[in-house]
Amino acid sequence: MFTDMDLSVFSFIKIIQQLNHSTMLKRAILILISMAFAFSAAAQQTVTGVVTDAETEEPLIGVTVMVVGTTIGATTNIDGQYQINVPEDRNTLEFSFVGFQTVTEDVDGRSEINVQLSEDLQLLDDVVVTALGRERDRRSLSYTIQSVGAEDIRESGGRDVISSLQGRVAGLEVTPGSGVPGASSAIRIRGANSFDGNNAPLFVIDGIPVSSGAVDGGNVSGVDAPNRIMDINPNDIESINVLKGSSAAVLYGTRASNGAIIITTRGGGTAEESQVSVDFSSSVGFDMVSRTPDLQSTYAQGSGGNYQSFGSFSWGPRISDLPDMIEDPRGEMVQAPSEAIDNVSPFFQTGITTDNSISLRGANPNGNYNIGLSFVDQEGMIPTTGMQRATFRLGGEYVMSDQFRIGGRMNYSNTSVDQIRQGSDLSNPLFTLYWAPRSFDLWNTPFAEEDDPYSQINYRGAMDNPRWSLENNENTDDTDRIFGNVFFNYDPVDWLNINYRLGADYFDNRRKQVLDLGSGATGGAGQIFEFDRYRSEVTSYLNVEATRQLNPDLRIRALIGNEINHFEQKTTQITGSGLSIGGFRNLSNAASVNASETSLRSLIVGLYGDVELNYQNWAFLNLSARNDWASTLPVDNNSFFYPSVGGTLVFTEVLDLDDTILSYGSLKASWAQVGQAAPIYGTSASYGTFNAGSGFLSDGITFPFQGVTGLGLSNQIPGANLQPQNSTSIELGTELSFFDERVNLEYTWYNEDATDQIFAVPTAASSGYTTELRNAGNMQNRGHEVMLNVNPIQTQAFNWDVTANFARNKSEVLELAPGVTNITLGGFVDPNIRAIEGQSYPIIFGSSYVRDDDGNIVYNSDEESANYGFALIDSDLGSVGDVSPDWTGSLTNRFNYRNIGLSVMLDIRQGGKMYAGNTRLQKLYGMDAVTEDRETPTVPSGSKGFINDDGDLVVEGPNDIEILKGQEYWLHEDLITESNVYDTSFIRLRQITVSYNLTSDQADWMPVNSAEFYFTGRNLLLFTDYPSFDPETNLGGDSNFQGLEYVNLPGSRSLIFGVRVSI
Repeated sequence: MFTDMDLSVFSFIKIIQQLNHSTMLKRAILILISMAFAFSAAAQQTVTGVVTDAETEEPLIGVTVMVVGTTIGATTNIDGQYQINVPEDRNTLEFSFVGFQTVTEDVDGRSEINVQLSEDLQLLDDVVVTALGRERDRRSLSYTIQSVGAEDIRESGGRDVISSLQGRVAGLEVTPGSGVPGASSAIRIRGANSFDGNNAPLFVIDGIPVSSGAVDGGNVSGVDAPNRIMDINPNDIESINVLKGSSAAVLYGTRASNGAIIITTRGGGTAEESQVSVDFSSSVGFDMVSRTPDLQSTYAQGSGGNYQSFGSFSWGPRISDLPDMIEDPRGEMVQAPSEAIDNVSPFFQTGITTDNSISLRGANPNGNYNIGLSFVDQEGMIPTTGMQRATFRLGGEYVMSDQFRIGGRMNYSNTSVDQIRQGSDLSNPLFTLYWAPRSFDLWNTPFAEEDDPYSQINYRGAMDNPRWSLENNENTDDTDRIFGNVFFNYDPVDWLNINYRLGADYFDNRRKQVLDLGSGATGGAGQIFEFDRYRSEVTSYLNVEATRQLNPDLRIRALIGNEINHFEQKTTQITGSGLSIGGFRNLSNAASVNASETSLRSLIVGLYGDVELNYQNWAFLNLSARNDWASTLPVDNNSFFYPSVGGTLVFTEVLDLDDTILSYGSLKASWAQVGQAAPIYGTSASYGTFNAGSGFLSDGITFPFQGVTGLGLSNQIPGANLQPQNSTSIELGTELSFFDERVNLEYTWYNEDATDQIFAVPTAASSGYTTELRNAGNMQNRGHEVMLNVNPIQTQAFNWDVTANFARNKSEVLELAPGVTNITLGGFVDPNIRAIEGQSYPIIFGSSYVRDDDGNIVYNSDEESANYGFALIDSDLGSVGDVSPDWTGSLTNRFNYRNIGLSVMLDIRQGGKMYAGNTRLQKLYGMDAVTEDRETPTVPSGSKGFINDDGDLVVEGPNDIEILKGQEYWLHEDLITESNVYDTSFIRLRQITVSYNLTSDQADWMPVNSAEFYFTGRNLLLFTDYPSFDPETNLGGDSNFQGLEYVNLPGSRSLIFGVRVSI
């Protein structure tokens, strides 16, 4: 896979080895050193020594040793050794290392000084991995970064990386499509920056960007497409750092314009002597449906109060009033039920997931290695659904000399997902499950004719019987993936580092979807769809970084680097329609076969730099800049530059404050710009499969026609003059710590404007096109974030820790394009999800109630109208709901008493709307619990009035019209989109974990170093006013059309039992 690179790397290594063994070179260096220091040698004393970890007694690499009061310094090597020349008029050495307490030692004539450094627990928490994998002291950062540790990931109970992050980071919103295996999720940091482009953050694993989004998806029907970040084994992760703002991600360029999630996987560690450890974890989980519909249990199938054996409505007679024998959909007479039949519960099962991982880690003075294997086998809550994921990883580092080391990491995964169809799909089994009439016995009525298994029996037409769908339809998604990197680090002198990293991410995604002969989605004809997508992404980074003490007060850290990113993708799709033989799932069984192939390529080359000035460790100034050249932009516009500047002031180091109250305080400010390139081939005209037709008439000609292929020009005018989208952000914040770090508070305010948006602007159809890709519009995100950590109780035996996150973000479409007031992001004709100028993003668009000046619904008072007593409908479509929440938050309590641990997280969402398509269908079909009382007269609350001949509303006063909320009422309500829009606020017990830990000295009867036994409950409780179904869902998957639920697959709650052992 890295053949060419291997040759170049090993050639370079060979040269370095030759240089290290060159006598001539050594003599030359010796002469230069002698000349440089001859003058001062007589006035200096040479001091040597070793710096080690006080706890492990292992050598510490990279410890800074400074002569206090001078700019003279040295750095410890791989063995923790240092050598420094101390002027005659100086007597004190300072030893400092990130994450450890600083130590000073007086020389007093000694030639050897050995030092042990102790961990600074507070500082350890402040060491974070930032852009390009650089470790930085948190206090030096001028922007917000939030960390999630391995313990947080393990105790979350999430099956993948994305679900593990839910509720852990302020401003990070994760919306799962459902709770079934392989479901996609939308992940956003501080809202959306693009109207209809990419709004997902960049995922970076061990310094290399990787593919994370879903392969297609975002449709109102069909099969969900999993996020590819699910290929990562969460047990392999050491830490996650979320870079939220443009300042944090500017060094990653265009792909990080929506923030970045930096994942560091577990390494082999360091050791003075050879050490080997084995870690093993095993768990079994039980998954159940989070919520099922609240149904009426009184009325039978039918319409107008009359029983009908075939149809979707349950507006028939009372079940108790049915005769002893009734007709079923086959026309046969069967025993009538004496009570409502539960058709829903038997469909679902308890899903079982097993997760096993083992890793071998070893280290010695010359390097380390890490080998890991894992296998997850997940059986879904819905029969025939499931997921299997096998992963293998191999990594290591080798120290070739004190100045030069090499390393690499390789990960392989094979992920297989079995799915069912969702949304408005006639073969979605939930469509005919949830609302099967309470008088129809779904589970004791055959689902197919005895002599023809592909001739369905169902209570309604066009759609699949849910049992038949599970038995005959197939939806599989298989992915092989390999990603990793190789690198070298070279320190020619103690203040200069040269790092080169080459990474690659390859995957092959294969899908097969079979709608067998007789399926409703194909009108009974059957269809086979095969899909194959190969994607490769190769990225290289070359970084040169220097760190120098300019004078006793000022330290500089400077970086210059280059990135080259090459992306390539090839997609092949084959559709076979009209199957001849049921059960024969081969394309040769299709009467017609159509194929398509698309290829995408892009290249991004970037140059970047970063300078950090540190004054006495309390004032920091950071300057960054990057220039990208993107192949997806026109030649004249493909170069774009974006800078950032930020500063941090640790005011508690300057002001004379009582540190027993305010232990630490800092102020931060940053300004940054970052660009976003155009979609691939957005500047060129494209062609696709073409079918004849005028738009009004069809002549029945489809291509290929009689062996002739037809291609047609795209309906979109290409963006020949595109410029990069530009995002400008300002961020202000503060970090405060009180009472010796027992209370820690971080607050951030931010404002981001994304201008020159690149999106498909609607055009007049008379132009021959429907849209034009061009720059236009402005989107603004503004918000607040608060992170609070409190340690109320800390004793030798007991510890209580509280963590709270709060985020409030407002996304607003400030401007679209001249003459354009809204654009559609996805959905149906009504409802759909749109971006509307001057409103929040995104919004639900559809029909609404007519309301009076006080906001009351107005009911029709025209007695001659067929809709007398029912709500008036506004003839103008518009916004009926803001999808984004008002605010989100979480509260985590951790308790530890000796070996026992308890962790509880509450996840909170306040505000935000969603179109509840499931509830809409339940009410339409007469199956919702609210339709149960259909015989009692009622007066709806509101006003009464009518629309006069001039089209004006005439309000006559409070409503006093008595109606029945029966079939006609709910058929009328179904015409009003607003009637099915509900608030999605919730409080959820996201996770509760109970653990018991044993160490080797506590259980000498166990041949292990440590063992942890744990139980995790995930999503066990939910408090919400959202009707019947789980409010954490989205039909659009990870696409931009959020806020639409329509026969979505259900959410889940889980019980997990596991053990982790270290040997």
